[in-house]
Amino acid sequence: MILPDIAEAQYAWFAVALFVSMWVAILVSPRRRRIIGTLSFLAAWLLIAGPALFAAVCVRGGYALALQERGLNGALAQAIGIAAGMVFLILARIVLMLFPPSARLLKEWRRANWEASPLRRALNSKVD
Repeated sequence: MILPDIAEAQYAWFAVALFVSMWVAILVSPRRRRIIGTLSFLAAWLLIAGPALFAAVCVRGGYALALQERGLNGALAQAIGIAAGMVFLILARIVLMLFPPSARLLKEWRRANWEASPLRRALNSKVD
């Protein structure tokens, strides 16, 4: 069994990517933040972006590095790393959607997305 070889630099890039994505979400979504509150917004965003960024940066890179160290071709190691990252992401999303604290936050996030969407406002506009 091959385990990912996650380097400290990958954790640092994961933290930077998560921090930048959090600030972009804060700047881009003021209406959603008002609807569900800033702390719930940040917690839901971390539940959405965290596993995706961890899969993309740490799991994919860790498996690719471990496979290259074992002598596997670079392109094949990257492809296997991408597949491992996708499996991790799918499993993490299933766990987050099914279990209590995160399931409630993700429901609030979806409700805020619907309430803040321009399509909803266009459909609900009153024409006299």
